[in-house]
Amino acid sequence: MDVQLLLVACSMFVAGILFVATSAIGLECYDKNQDFKNQKQSNWYFLLANIISAILTILIASMSMYLAGSKVAY
Repeated sequence: MDVQLLLVACSMFVAGILFVATSAIGLECYDKNQDFKNQKQSNWYFLLANIISAILTILIASMSMYLAGSKVAY
C-alpha cells in the first residue's frame, strides 16, 4: 500500500467535496435571483466550471485511492 498516494488522494477527495458544496450553494443563489444572474453571467459560468472540475477531482481521487490500496500500484 502506498501511504503517501493514499493521503494525497484522501485530501483531494475532501477538497473536491468542499468545492462541490460551495459551488452548488453559489449556483443555487444565482438561480434564485435572475436579475443578478444576468448581470454577473461570467461569475455563473465560473461556478459552473468550478463544480465540473470538482466532480472530476473527486473521480480522480477515488481512482487514486483504489490504486493506492490495491496491488496495481506496485
